[in-house]
Parts: sequence; structure tokens; C-alpha cells
Amino acid sequence: MNNLDDMDLDHAMTHEPNSANLSTLEKKIKEKNQQLKKVSAPFITITSKYIMIGTAFKSILCSSTRKERSRRVLYCTGSENMEFRKVKEQMDFLKSKDEDIARQHQKLLENEEKHIQKLEKDIEKHKEEKRKLQAKIKDYFLPEIKKLQTLSAKLEKTNIMQKNQLKELKHELKEKIKTIERMIEEAKRDESLQNIRFLQDQNSVLQTQLFYTEKKEHIDALKRDKMSLSRQLKKEGKKAMKREEIISDLLERNSKLRQAFISSSIPPPTVVDHVVEKSFYDNVSNQLKLIQQQLDMDVGSREIIDAQNLEKVVDEVPITFPSSPPRFSEENEEITNSLQNESNRLLAKSNFLTNEFKEVNI
Repeated sequence: MNNLDDMDLDHAMTHEPNSANLSTLEKKIKEKNQQLKKVSAPFITITSKYIMIGTAFKSILCSSTRKERSRRVLYCTGSENMEFRKVKEQMDFLKSKDEDIARQHQKLLENEEKHIQKLEKDIEKHKEEKRKLQAKIKDYFLPEIKKLQTLSAKLEKTNIMQKNQLKELKHELKEKIKTIERMIEEAKRDESLQNIRFLQDQNSVLQTQLFYTEKKEHIDALKRDKMSLSRQLKKEGKKAMKREEIISDLLERNSKLRQAFISSSIPPPTVVDHVVEKSFYDNVSNQLKLIQQQLDMDVGSREIIDAQNLEKVVDEVPITFPSSPPRFSEENEEITNSLQNESNRLLAKSNFLTNEFKEVNI
């Protein structure tokens, strides 16, 4: 084991001792004491030898002659001086070490005393702070705790009241939700009824549109017949057809138109259509009469008219048709069959739309 280090001693003297430092220093002091015991062991043996030499010297002095005694005394004193010097040096060294240890121990005790005083001051300070905290708890925190307890009781009461109000609101909301659901169901039923009415209106509109589209088709067919008639008149004029043949042809066409109207299977739906049809045939007959008069004025007798004069007559007195005339063609039987077929087709479309409307209602 090494001796006590100067660094440890300086650290112990300059720093405040704590429990860990004190324990380490105590351990080192114990170790130093053990070292001193080990060092003092040879000193003890030397002293025992010195005692033995002294006893031997006394025995020599008592038993031997003067010469022998002087010789032995000189020998003993010389060896004794050597031993004594060694022992004295060791004792001086141990004494200096003991003095160093004593000084260091004194410094440690002083530092420990200072630390103890500081700890006592800290204890007093902590006691003062504890007393202040107790006073503060008594003066401030206890009233605050009481206030908080009363506030907590009030909050619990209000919480109970709010819970009851919440239950009532939930019940009211459930009732309102039920009424809203009933209203939604009624609105859906009303909406479905409105959809049914709307589809019915659409069906009626489609039926009317279908009727008028059929009428428009009739008008387009009549216009096409008019154009074909005018083309035929021009061709016949170019071939220099006689006036009688032209008039007879026009009269035959007029009779065919009248027969087509009479043999038609679809009667006029309204009084207005009757008036239109009557005005149509009156207009055709009047135009034929005007054509005949114009031909008589231009030619005068039963001569073959020129193609240019015929085209001039046709251009000056055109044949005009009303907005919705009846269906016609060149042959009565063909007209009747076509009218019957179109009537059947119209009836089938009406039945189809009626069935679709029933499916939508379902």
C-alpha cells in the first residue's frame, strides 16, 4: 500500500467533506495505521534487542575483568550506536509522518466542523422555509382548498342538472327525428304523385305531338304531291297537251282528291278541321276555274296551247294547300289502305305509351 497522497489531502482540506470523502479518508487513515504498525514492528524488535544487549552488558560488567569489560563495552556500544542510529532515523521518519497525519487530520476535522456548521445553517434555513410554507398553507392554500371544494360541489350539482337536461334534449331530438322521418316519407309520396302527374302530362303532350307529327307528315306528303303535280304539268305543257286534256286531267285529279277525302277512315277531329277541309277543296276548285278562264282568254278556241303559255298559266295561278289538309293519293284504294295502316300504327304507339305509363306508376 502507498502512503497517503498529498493530492488527496489537499483536496480534503480545500473542499468541503461529505460522507463519501470522510469514509474514504477514514479508510486511508486505517491503512496508514496498519502501515505504521508494520514499520514499528522492526523498531520493537530493535528495542527488544537493545534490552537484551543491556542485560548482557550488565552481566559482562558483573562477571568479567576490567579489560574484558572494557572490550566488551566498546563492542556493545559500537553495535548499539549503529542499531540506535537506525532506530532513531526510523523513529524520526515515523514521527514526521505522524505529525503530517495529525495536521491533515486536524484540517479534516476543521473542514468537517465547518461543513457541520453549514449543514446546521441549512437545517435552520429549511426549518424556516418549512415554517413559512406551513403558514402559507394555513393562510392561503387551506382557504383555496375550501373554495375549490365548494366550487366542486356546485359543479357536481350543475353537472347533474345538465345531465337531466341532456336526457330531455335527447328525448326531444328522438321525437323530432321521428316527425322528420314521417315528413320525409310524406314528401316522398307527394313527390311520387307529382312524378306520376308529370308523366301523365308528358304522355298527353307526347300523344298530341304524335298526332301533329302525323299531320305534318300528311302536309309533307301533300307538298310532295304538289311538286310532282307541277312537274307533271310542265312535262305535259312541253308535250303541247291540248286544253281539254289539261282541264279533264285537272278535273280528274279534283275528283280523286274528293273521293280520297270521302273514303278516308279517319274523320276530322274538330270543327276547325272541317272548315279547313272545305276551304281546301273550294280553293282547289276555284283555282281550276281560274286556270280554265286563263286558258280561254289566252287561246280562245279549242287549239293546242303552247308550252310556254301553259307554264305561264301554272306559274301565275299556283295551287296552294291549307296547313293541315286530309291524306290523299292518286288511287282511292291505296289511300284507304295507307290511312288504315297509319291509324293502326298510331293506335299501337298510344297503347305502348299507356303501358309504359302504367309501369312507371307501379
